[in-house]
Amino acid sequence: MSPTVLAVPGSDDPSPIDIYNLFITDELIAEWKTKTNRYAGKVISSKELQLLSNRSRLKKWKPVTLREMREFIAICIHIGLITKPTLHDYWTRHPGLHSSYCSKVMDRERYLSILAFFHIADNGTILPADNPDHDPIDKIRPVI
Repeated sequence: MSPTVLAVPGSDDPSPIDIYNLFITDELIAEWKTKTNRYAGKVISSKELQLLSNRSRLKKWKPVTLREMREFIAICIHIGLITKPTLHDYWTRHPGLHSSYCSKVMDRERYLSILAFFHIADNGTILPADNPDHDPIDKIRPVI
């Protein structure tokens, strides 16, 4: 039995980025940006902002851009490949844990802010668990 070969249009010898682009398209990134910004807006509009600390991520939120969404995904992939004890350790300056990748790509607070609101599905279209047509993986179905 011969191994399965992944066909990349226009390339006989695809690079890792060619294969990545087969799965994570510009359209998908744009959709995630839209859904993340929509969710952040809904959460922020439901809060009494004057009651929150000035350091609150909700008060500091600014809509995520396409570039930031790509950078966010890159950091998520990096975190999946390089194991560190805590999420904060990817930005640490501690000599035993330091690696510069994440801090060069995005500020830790911005990453955590995007992570807090990251959405790939529209909550308004997801049926409640008690509905007989409920799909338990509705929130991740857009990328399956």
